[in-house]
Amino acid sequence: MKLTDDFKQNISNTFYDKVFTKCDVTRNQVSDGAIQVAIEETEETFTGNTRYSGLDDIKETYGIKEEIEVAITTNDNIPNGQVFSFNGAFYEVIKSLPSDSHYLLVAKKWVKA
Repeated sequence: MKLTDDFKQNISNTFYDKVFTKCDVTRNQVSDGAIQVAIEETEETFTGNTRYSGLDDIKETYGIKEEIEVAITTNDNIPNGQVFSFNGAFYEVIKSLPSDSHYLLVAKKWVKA
């Protein structure tokens, strides 16, 4: 089914009420050989809707092996590995899965590595 851009925009305006902030992650090697990791929120945001339940079903349906802690429907195709902040926590996109009218992002809490 081909959905028009107007229809997709109406979905977005109606349901995508959460704002997520993209983050930049930098890794620098310091003098003793250790890696220093820093995260900084950017001015870039995207909107979507969150889902915290039924994640095992999503993992099974899409063959995802990693743990996921949130699923987000959005109009934006956010790349795998992108870190974003939401409600005081940082998350990393595991997969961005296209659908007819949106993308389904599955993410896990970001941990400095």
